[in-house]
Amino acid sequence: MLQPPGAPAVKVNRVRPALIFPQEEAGRLLKAAKAQDVRAGGVFSAGPAGVQVWSEPWDDEGGTMGNSVHLGSVDWTYNTPTQFYITIYRCMATQEGHSRRHPQAGAWPGRPPDRGGQGQPA
Repeated sequence: MLQPPGAPAVKVNRVRPALIFPQEEAGRLLKAAKAQDVRAGGVFSAGPAGVQVWSEPWDDEGGTMGNSVHLGSVDWTYNTPTQFYITIYRCMATQEGHSRRHPQAGAWPGRPPDRGGQGQPA
């Protein structure tokens, strides 16, 4: 994968076959990520297109990242392959995420971190 000059190195894994969740399960995943949000003492930042994993809660003024480092992301699309489903199509770990072998790197929201850093989705 080509990266712009100066961009941090990332390792991207295409999820083949893609992970497909019914809307109810996807909702629980998103709810768990939001419950462990970086602005509320957790390490996840959930949005409409996926979840980012951070090294620690955001602690800077105004709820910004402060000293926290982006470790990786899980990306999805809605209504794929059909309405009321999400498809997880990419998992990415930043170079920092790989070099730290951070316990959170294997964690999914609602699931304890894998202490070996080699977690798999539940």
